[in-house]
Amino acid sequence: MGTELGEDCPDTYVFSPFIKREHWRNRQTLRFCMLRAGFAPFDGEWWHFSFGDREWARYFDKDRAIYSQLSFSMDKGAETTSR
Repeated sequence: MGTELGEDCPDTYVFSPFIKREHWRNRQTLRFCMLRAGFAPFDGEWWHFSFGDREWARYFDKDRAIYSQLSFSMDKGAETTSR
């Protein structure tokens, strides 16, 4: 794919013009498959896709996300949903 997973450099962008042609094609294949499966891409990181969150909703022009964001507390494992 041209970079390591999680690497922080300009070549992590999906459409980086500086990666090998083979890596560029692999990234486009991954993107195509993930889009067909309903995931929304994040072009800043070739490995980053979303499903059901607000980024997904924005990409697919949905009224709202499927999943809400969770807020976590360090108090005895308490978990609350923020809306």
